Amino acid sequence: MELVLVFLQLWRQSPIHAIRLAGNGKPPIPVWVSQKPGPQEPSLLYYRGLLYALMDNGVLVCLDGKTGEEVYRQRLGGDCNSTPVASDGRIYASNVGGTTFVVQAGREFKLLATNELGERITASPAITGNDLLYRTDSHLYCVGQAVPPNRPDRR
Repeated sequence: MELVLVFLQLWRQSPIHAIRLAGNGKPPIPVWVSQKPGPQEPSLLYYRGLLYALMDNGVLVCLDGKTGEEVYRQRLGGDCNSTPVASDGRIYASNVGGTTFVVQAGREFKLLATNELGERITASPAITGNDLLYRTDSHLYCVGQAVPPNRPDRR
């Protein structure tokens, strides 16, 4: 039986803990605890063996999921409340000012794009198929590839 690895914080801005769930009524097994505190509002994102923490001050932190070792710490910008999401090898992290940063997933920081909605984003985006859904204070946006109007499977 493979033991499940879980990442959590005990409270806002507390260190990040990695534990293995042992099952069968046994207590969890501590794996590692981060040296620095995690975010206050955004939740953690585990993707392809790496743990991403979008800090409230706009810094994206990447930790090795197995060891807790910090891989990088990079300022994106602006205050952040929403949780980052991942798809197709990319991390999408939005700030309160309406900017979404597209970062290549992996051990090396690489900013792929910066996109502006021009409206305040505090909610986490949702992924549906190949589209991203963003809720701002006043609108709901669907970001994806345009479907030609004459295509039979158009929504």
